[in-house]
Amino acid sequence: MDKNLILKDQKQVVAKTLLDLNYSATEIAKILGIHRATVYRYKDKPIPEELRHFATEIKTMFAIKQQAILAKILKNIEELVNQTDDIKDLIAAFEVIKRHTPSLYEIRKEEENQEKQERWDNILP
Repeated sequence: MDKNLILKDQKQVVAKTLLDLNYSATEIAKILGIHRATVYRYKDKPIPEELRHFATEIKTMFAIKQQAILAKILKNIEELVNQTDDIKDLIAAFEVIKRHTPSLYEIRKEEENQEKQERWDNILP
């Protein structure tokens, strides 16, 4: 994605939408080529009326992407179940997925830590 082709107001909509879908501000900033603090500023700005449909389309697109990733994971688990008679292999696969997938609690804690760090960054010269 060429970040320079996206207009500023479109970046605002994308940032707000991805925050609603629980993407981290750091990840959004990287995707859009903007500073993390800008992501938080965009969060508080209202979406212009003419871009609300755009926001809905973006949210749908990213939600579908998340569902597609989950579907692939489930398909891989199903294939593993079909390939093995030993439930221990399935449990091991599940543990690997679980270990490498952050919980909602961990995601929220990371966001809180980022917010605290941003506050400190704003206080310190």
